[in-house]
Amino acid sequence: MTESTPPPDQRWSTDEPTASDPARPPAPASTSYATPASTTAAVAPAGRPGLVTAGSITLIVLGALTVLIGVLSLLFGVLLAGGNAAELAPGFEGMLGAFGGMLIFIAILVLVFGALEIWAGINALGGRSWARITGIVLSVIGAAMFVGGLFGARGDDANPILNIVFVAAYLFVVYALATGGRWFTARSG
Repeated sequence: MTESTPPPDQRWSTDEPTASDPARPPAPASTSYATPASTTAAVAPAGRPGLVTAGSITLIVLGALTVLIGVLSLLFGVLLAGGNAAELAPGFEGMLGAFGGMLIFIAILVLVFGALEIWAGINALGGRSWARITGIVLSVIGAAMFVGGLFGARGDDANPILNIVFVAAYLFVVYALATGGRWFTARSG
């Protein structure tokens, strides 16, 4: 009982001609002129660029830090404007109350600014063009505020490193969102 094995080119039967089977004519080429499905379907935008993702996340982080600064400023303003002003600086109760009220007002503005940064960053991740523009405008304003802090009236021992880091982060957001314009345009239609 010996089994004979067919030659290697005849082991599997296919409908396609092989190089070793010259007797069989080649299959006719397709004469269909239909357009491929990929060109007739709506063109989907490519994945989100890495710069847009990094810029949006940086904007969200900057917004969270801004909100934190706003909350701390608000608490300090309430402390100054509250009833304990006489204990903090006897004889300056009215002045501390006015300063506390001004600090509360500024803290509310800072909170709103930080919330807008977070909101714009989240929506920029979703590809919303208005969020891109809002993020760029908020980042330019934020960078300008920190540049002002670099040259403000400070003592000789002031450390500008934190201001430089924030200016660089805001400028990165501006660059990242500004260069991703094609992706935002494709997303909005």
